[in-house]
Amino acid sequence: MRPPLTAKPGQAALRELLIASEKEGSLVSIQDIVAATGWKTSTVRTYVSKMLRSHLHFAERGAYSVTGIRDLEEQGFLRLLSQSRRRRETPMKLRDPLARALVAKARENMLLALEIYNRPTLANRLDSFTQIFCTAWEQLMKAELQERAPDSIFRPAKLNRQRRETIGFNDCLKALFPENSPVRQNLADIQELRDESTHLLMRELQPLASLLFQSGVLNFAKRYLSVCDEALVSGKTLSLMSLVLTPPPLNPVHLKEVYGSANARDILTKAQEMEAKVIQGYPIDYAFPLGHEIVLTKKPGPHDIRLSLTDLPVEADAEVIFVKKPTDVSKDFRYRLKDLRMLLSEHFHREFSNHEMLAMIEREKFKSANNEFHYHYEISRTHGYSEACLNRLKNRISQDPDYVQRCVDSYNRRPPKRRQ
Repeated sequence: MRPPLTAKPGQAALRELLIASEKEGSLVSIQDIVAATGWKTSTVRTYVSKMLRSHLHFAERGAYSVTGIRDLEEQGFLRLLSQSRRRRETPMKLRDPLARALVAKARENMLLALEIYNRPTLANRLDSFTQIFCTAWEQLMKAELQERAPDSIFRPAKLNRQRRETIGFNDCLKALFPENSPVRQNLADIQELRDESTHLLMRELQPLASLLFQSGVLNFAKRYLSVCDEALVSGKTLSLMSLVLTPPPLNPVHLKEVYGSANARDILTKAQEMEAKVIQGYPIDYAFPLGHEIVLTKKPGPHDIRLSLTDLPVEADAEVIFVKKPTDVSKDFRYRLKDLRMLLSEHFHREFSNHEMLAMIEREKFKSANNEFHYHYEISRTHGYSEACLNRLKNRISQDPDYVQRCVDSYNRRPPKRRQ
């Protein structure tokens, strides 16, 4: 049985200094540590270069940035400073050797699950993630149970069996979490996805499932810290980019074509069940919400997105998104090419040909993008034109009698592939 470590005054002062520096985002120097601890400069350099090298990162001459110290409880920090290599390499408060081995495997498996999930080109990453994720959680739970009561994770011995069997995933859940625990519900639902991965865990469920996965990983990190007295990724900077977006609605027709009627119904049912739990406001320990607060205000505030009313010019390098009132494109761009031709013919009392219409549209570059004059309907692959487009052509023709002919001449000189 390993007795707890006792913090000496210098160690306690060092921990307090590093935690304060990490919170403030400020640098800490060798001289700062010397002043706080009363240690010799050579001693401080030894700690910085060896025991603390994964937490202190060189920033400038004699100064370091601090990461990961806040996640360490006192015992974990003291083991980090320990001169004993054995203590540093087994930074766990667990006494049972089997529990320590299970925790080490759980940590490696969870990091492997994260690595697999963050490989977007891996086709079967959902299946692999759920399998390894559940394995990591099962190992962590068994380690905790084993530490509480040695051999409690083994089933009663059976006759004619030399090897002992361990309890299952669900047994661990029942032993550690109450029935109404959001952590337990999260793990139970991810386990269900794991068991269904061969026939139901399709890519279409990934956006919704990712909300559960994120909470599951955060729950694991909290539990690991509680069990081991150290952070899951202590001293490591993940710097991963989150690509989780609001899930698009599932298309029943597409699902039926790809997976068949029966499987499509199963996928839709599963998606509806998952979405209902997220919408109903389940705790963050169950599913990680991606919420944004949008406020229309003239005064800046602590919001995710600020919408402001202004008539002032915006600087070229300002990070601004102009938001316009949503419109019904089918009403605003209700004219087709033949409609424009008919209206212009009625207005000017002459017949305009399709060729002339195409020439004028090409000259004005209406179809270069979606704008106030033109809209491209992606699904039907057709083009719509607005009242502003009609008025623009009326003005051009009225102001310049040769406008139409010059448009046609210019259009005819273009390569055939550019004529539309």
